[in-house]
Amino acid sequence: MPGALIISGTTPLNVNKKSLSGFLDSVMQNTTPDKALQQFDKLIKNPGLSNSYEMTYSNKRAMAQIGKDPISAERTKDAIRYFEYFSKLYPSFANFHLELARAYLQDNQRSKAIQALEMGIDEMYDEDKEEARKLLIDIKNK
Repeated sequence: MPGALIISGTTPLNVNKKSLSGFLDSVMQNTTPDKALQQFDKLIKNPGLSNSYEMTYSNKRAMAQIGKDPISAERTKDAIRYFEYFSKLYPSFANFHLELARAYLQDNQRSKAIQALEMGIDEMYDEDKEEARKLLIDIKNK
């Protein structure tokens, strides 16, 4: 591989570390979303835990998927809190804005759904951007 530097006998920094999304999934299944988000917040703000958890890369798509569980279980307020938290924590990851808009829609908060989509649409991957545009058009036409 051109330009790649391979150092023999070294271990990558993220080997044998737990994933943030795995931690989040575990606590979301065992406590309320508010408590789970408090625990997650504590985890990411604790520099000593970087030896145990992969802090340089977080699988945000997996985190977005975890937040869909409250929506499917009709716990919309929990999903809204979840996606509001992650939209603020990772504002450039647009999937959180898309899922937040869906949660707002399920809770009949059209104006907030529009705002969430408009805030994140420019940063979305192409496949998500198309989905967001269609959703935005549907919301505005109702």
